[in-house]
Amino acid sequence: MTIKRLVNINWRPIRFLTVLCFCTFLFFSSSLTALASSNPSQGVMPLKNIEKESREALQPQPRPLEEVQAKAKEGINGVQGGADIKQMKNPANAKSTATSVEEQVSDVLN
Repeated sequence: MTIKRLVNINWRPIRFLTVLCFCTFLFFSSSLTALASSNPSQGVMPLKNIEKESREALQPQPRPLEEVQAKAKEGINGVQGGADIKQMKNPANAKSTATSVEEQVSDVLN
């Protein structure tokens, strides 16, 4: 008699709990990656000049070739130029404690 009860168990609550646990896992795994930044209270760094330069590049009239080349020589690319270049992350202003990929691979192999 007890075996029949185990076979005829109502699976709906078990399915619901399984789906609930899975959804909770997905929610927390996606939210923890968002908190992985170095300082979550700082938020996104305002790069107002980059936004302004990008909006100007989207104007309907094409820019002269000389202007585009001059912007490209100033900084990252022909759209942004040197706008907010001091706030951008690059190897020159990165933390000195960062390890390169070569160092990490050599550490793993040794």
